[in-house]
Formats: sequence, structure tokens, C-alpha cells
Amino acid sequence: MRITRIHLKNLNSLLGEWSINLDLPEYADEGIFAVTGPTGAGKSTLLDAICLALYGQTPRLGRLSASFNDIMSRRAGECSAEVEFELASGRYRCTWYQHRARRRAGGTLQPYTHQIADITKDPEHGEILENAPSKTAAKVTELTGLDFDRFTRSMLLAQGRFATFLNASPSERSPILEQITGTDIYTHISKSAHTRLNREKARHEELKAKLAGLQVLAPEEEAELRARRRAAADQDAALAREEEEVRRMLRRLEQKGEVRAQLAALEQKERDCAAREQAFLPSRLRLACALRALELDSGYTELTSLREQKRSAEAALQEQEEQQNRLNDALRDAHAQHESALANEASARNERERALPLLRAVRDMDVRLAEKREQVTRLVQEAEAARRQREEHAREQDACLSLGRKLAEEKDRLERELAAGSEDDALPEALPLLRERLTALGARQKESRTAEEELANARNARQRADREAARQKDEVARLTRQDNAARHAAEQEDAALAALLNGASPEAVRSELAILRARAHTFATLRDHAARRDAALRLQEEKKQEGERLGHDGNAPSFAGQGNAAGRR
Repeated sequence: MRITRIHLKNLNSLLGEWSINLDLPEYADEGIFAVTGPTGAGKSTLLDAICLALYGQTPRLGRLSASFNDIMSRRAGECSAEVEFELASGRYRCTWYQHRARRRAGGTLQPYTHQIADITKDPEHGEILENAPSKTAAKVTELTGLDFDRFTRSMLLAQGRFATFLNASPSERSPILEQITGTDIYTHISKSAHTRLNREKARHEELKAKLAGLQVLAPEEEAELRARRRAAADQDAALAREEEEVRRMLRRLEQKGEVRAQLAALEQKERDCAAREQAFLPSRLRLACALRALELDSGYTELTSLREQKRSAEAALQEQEEQQNRLNDALRDAHAQHESALANEASARNERERALPLLRAVRDMDVRLAEKREQVTRLVQEAEAARRQREEHAREQDACLSLGRKLAEEKDRLERELAAGSEDDALPEALPLLRERLTALGARQKESRTAEEELANARNARQRADREAARQKDEVARLTRQDNAARHAAEQEDAALAALLNGASPEAVRSELAILRARAHTFATLRDHAARRDAALRLQEEKKQEGERLGHDGNAPSFAGQGNAAGRR
């Protein structure tokens, strides 16, 4: 395992972000370097950052949590440690991160995150191998083969451990050395060996005590005991031989009994077989007959099957013929309905064709009627204008007549005065005024007569327009009645056609007719096929009957002989 990069942020006295790239030539070429500085400069923080990034704990503070973090710098809201290392299997990056609420110095500690990524192929992002805080340290141990204790004893010696080792006495130095190098196993081995040695010594003393309690026999007693042992062995051998002989005789007796029982069973089975053979004689004769008939069984079965197929085919053919008859009847009805519908359709079309000129004339009359209505409206408006003008002229005429009467009265008065001969000096002055008034009166009378003539002409034109409008209205009513009659006739023809077609379109009727014709052709084909199959069945049945007749004539005695021979066997 080789550490290639260290990156930390807000750890202990190292406030801010710090990064060390151990792949640089200044570190990689020399092979050895030292981290120096005054107390509190952050030398041990680098080692804590390595342990924190890999295992989530440090030798000085132990494991950190959401409620305990003394490694975060004061007045900081977050901290992190990141380590990249290289193994034979590739390069990896471990990251540990924790922050306070809202990343403020006074905020509550939040749960930390811990993950490991494989950056062999993608140094920038990498592939996340584990991001669960409780499993990342185990993943690091799996990859490196070093847990936290082995790592801190073999690769990283925490601050104070080496000074303790140098200043300790030999008895105190041994546990420290064992803890650093991991050789405490030899102490356990030594203790186990010492414990086993004491246990074996105790057992040896116990055996010596038992051996001291034993008494040695005299040679005469030993010889007597040996003789008694040999005699007992000889007697035991004789008894064993006798027992073996008795067992052999017992097995022979048991075998003899079994043989007798088997012999009795065989005799009983022989008697049973004889009785069954005697009882089987009638069945043997029937079996011989059955054997003779067995050779014809396959042909008979096939013939039966063919007869059954023939009956089924005849029934199916009869059903198909009945269905064909029904379909033919339906086809004839459909033909008749179709012909009637075609005739009705042609009649309706002819009637519609005859009514088309009338419809076109009605449409033309509608157009002309609309034009006449516009013309009548225009004439009415002109008549109204002429009426108003006439009334205006009448008012002017009345005014002129009134003025004429006044002038006539004035003329009469003047004439009377002239006749009387009074005020002759004023006549020359009043004469131009009188002439002017007379001229105006004549012009007004002429305009009045012109207006009366125009009013009379407008009245005549209005009367002619009213008569033309009435005539056109009568024509439109007549054409409307004819159009309604033609439409009613067309609707009746359509209803009759729909009733004949039973709700189907002419195209559907033609399609159904084509389907019925195809089914009739299919039924004819099936009838021909059934006829051919009946002929084949009759031919096959005749062949079977011929074969049965030949078999009964020439082969029956040989079957009987074979049956008797089989019975004798």
C-alpha cells in the first residue's frame, strides 16, 4: 500500500484546505522525507487525516460520530479528510466528511459521510465501491488486508508511542514492542507452552504414583497364572468349536424345515395348478377360437370404424344438404328481394331523375323570387320616398295656393282700388312685386303638377310590383308543394328499399349473395367427396367380406388343430 495524495480541510490547527501530492518528484525520487515543525504546527494532524479518511477514526480521538468531533477546527462549520492510495489491484480514493447545521460554527453536528471509490480508470470521478459509513472501513480492510489496529502498528506509529518505547524499562518495553510489531502472539504461545508443560508434569507424577502402588508377582505365581490362562484358552477354544458345530447342526435343521415347508408349498401349488388347468379347459377352447378370430380383429375394427365414419359422413351430408336447401331457399328469397330492391331502386332513381328538373326549377324560382323580393323592397322604398316627396309637394302646393289666394285677394283689392281710382301713384311701385309673386306662383304650380305626376307613376309601379310579387309567391308555393311531394315519394322509395334489404346496404346484399354462392359450391364439393368416400367404403367392405368368406372356407380346421395342440401343451 502506497499513499499518493492527502487532502484535508479544517482539521485541528490546519484551518482551511490543504493538499499534499506524494507523486511529485520531490517526494517520489528521494524515497524518504520528514514532516517537521514546532509544536501545534499540525504534524500529527496529517497522520490523523490519513487514519480518518481510511477508517473514520484516529489513534488519539478514536471513532468520531454525530455527537462527538474534537478534530474539527474551531470556528469552522465543516471538515473533511481525503486520501488516495495505490495497491496492486489499482488506485483508490477514501473520503470522510462532516459538517454542522447550515455549515455554521455554532450549528449542531450532522451525521458524517464516508466512502471509497476506484479511480484507476477515471481519476476525476471514479466508481463508488462503498458509501455506507458503517461499511466503508470494512471495504478498506478487504482491499488492503490491514484493519485499523494493524495499520497503526505497521504503517503509522502515533505520536507519543515511540517516545514511550524509548524511555520504558525492558519489562515495559516488551508490551509496547509487541503492540507496535504485533508479536504479542509469541507471548501467548509461550504461556500456552508453559501451561501444557505443567499439565504434563502433573500427569507424569500421577502415573508414577500409580506405578509405585503396583506389587510384582513371584515367578511361581506368574507361571501358575500363565498355565491357568493357557488352560482357559484351550477350554475356550474347545467350547467355541463345540458351539460352532451346534450352530451348524441348528442351521441344517432350520434349512431342512424350510425345505420341507417349500416342498409342501410346491405340492399344494401343483395341486392348485392341476385344478386350475382342469377348470381352464373350457376357457382354452374359447381362447383357441379367440386366437383364430384375433387375426381378423384388425380388419373388423377397421371395417367398423369405416362404417361409423360412413354413418357420420352420411349424417353430416344429410345435414349439409338440409342446410344447403335452406340456404338455397334463403338465396332464392334474397335473389327475389334483391331483384325487387333493384327494381324499386331503379324506379326511385327514375323518379328522382324526373324530379330533378323540377328541383332545379324550384331553385331557379327561389333565386328569382329572392331577386323580385329585393326589387319589391327597393320599389317600396322608392314609393315611400315618392310619398314623402308628394307630401312635401302637397304642403308646398297648399302654401302656393294660400299665397295665390292672398295674391288674388290682393289683386282684387288692387283692382277695386284701381277701379275706384285711389292711390294711383303707388301702382307703379307695387306692380314689379306683384309680377314676381305671380311668376313664383306659376313655378310652384308647375312643380306641384310634376310631383303629382311622379307620385301617380310611383303608385302605378308599386301596384305592378305587388301584382308580380303575388304571382311569384303563388308560383313558389306551387313549386314547394311539388318539391315536397317528390321528396315524400323519394323517402317512401328509400323506406321500401331499406325494408326489402332488411337494414343492409346493396353492397352488403351483393356480398352475402357471393358468400352464399361460395358456400353452395363448397357443399357441392363436399357432396362429391362424400360420394367418393362411400364408394371406397363399399369397395373395402366387399373386400373384407370376400376375405372372411375365404378364411372360413380354408383356414378354420388348422386353427382348431392349433388350439388343441396348445391345450395339450
